[in-house]
Amino acid sequence: ETKTSYTFTLISKDDGGKSFSKSFTVGVDNVRDTFNEALVRTSVKYVKQDIYTDLNNLSTSLENQSKATEALIKSAYANSYVDRFIGGGGLDWGESAFNSSNTTLALTSTNFTITDQNGYSIVATFNNFNPTDLSQIQQLVNITSDNSSTWKIDGGFSSLQYNGPNGNILNYSFGDTQTVITAGENYYAAGGLNKMIIHGKIQTDTVSDLLTLAQKTDALVDSWKGTTFDSSTFYDLADYSDGKFTFSGVSIYRDGETKAAASTTFSGDEILSMSLEDYTLTLTVEDISKFQTPAKELENWQNLTQAQINTILENAYSPTNKDGNITFSHSEYGELINIETSNLGFDLLTEKGMSNPGPSDWNKNYGVNSSGEHFVRDDDYILMTKVNFGGLDASGVNTQNYFEGWNSQTLWLQQIYNDVV
Repeated sequence: ETKTSYTFTLISKDDGGKSFSKSFTVGVDNVRDTFNEALVRTSVKYVKQDIYTDLNNLSTSLENQSKATEALIKSAYANSYVDRFIGGGGLDWGESAFNSSNTTLALTSTNFTITDQNGYSIVATFNNFNPTDLSQIQQLVNITSDNSSTWKIDGGFSSLQYNGPNGNILNYSFGDTQTVITAGENYYAAGGLNKMIIHGKIQTDTVSDLLTLAQKTDALVDSWKGTTFDSSTFYDLADYSDGKFTFSGVSIYRDGETKAAASTTFSGDEILSMSLEDYTLTLTVEDISKFQTPAKELENWQNLTQAQINTILENAYSPTNKDGNITFSHSEYGELINIETSNLGFDLLTEKGMSNPGPSDWNKNYGVNSSGEHFVRDDDYILMTKVNFGGLDASGVNTQNYFEGWNSQTLWLQQIYNDVV
């Protein structure tokens, strides 16, 4: 198996000394027979912890705190007309209840403030705007209250502040690599969620650009509510955002904490990284950053068969011989589960010569390797899983019973990290 082929010469001689020779080449296929050669490999680090219950408690707490903060902030929207600026679904500028006749615009050299008839306001602070000549001062003169497209200043804005009769509601701070959103002190419970970081940059100097972004996003969401969607809304949003906005994830924080309570980020081929407190789940796919969403072909997605959807996606991204990896880890325990393959496009029908019976019916081999790791695999090393119990005494573990216990899709973590040692 160290070479792909061998060439040899066969010579035949008779009693008279005459001979005949012929060369042959024999091709050699590598037979998978180790863990590293298995098509899909799963490594598990066992720790004597109830991972399932821990995650369940953390996610329940996060959900409850998120709903509590959201409810307090949404309560401020009831009588506000300026909430369109922060995505609250308020009226568009120019409508009867929100226009230049009933909404004030206070303008200074450092910011402008828009206040509606019910006392809600947006304060937009200019970023590095220090007018020193007439051309720069003219920018202030050009801002008119009845035309949101004129609300523009060179350098953009460093922050937006959303206020109400009961005090500050939300603060937006724009940076080169992130936008930080914090809730006012009356709009989150003590110790609750009060900060969100949007990773990326809002690369614009015009308030109307933000309004347009929200409108185009709403149009995409609205078009996706039925059994079809309008792909033009997807491309419209993508084209508009290109060069203006970048986005690589979101993190949320509890009051007074510097470590994120939860986050979702992506970058390059790392298409998804999700964290919850000390736990992180990461999905990496080779060359996925080159993938272009085939929105037009997926317009009638709910009316397509799974085979048709697969064909559309494979035409946009070929998974054959591409690496894929899923990692589940903990800041203290380290890498807990790693699932990987060197061929995301593998076909079990081709590999096994049959589609039925499937993996659940394949002959399985159970054992313990020389490193003390318990493993299970099929005869052809298509799927192989090994568990490292570390320094724990796993001599009493029945390998087959342990692996056969992994039979529930909803309680998989509970069964992997049950009290078997």
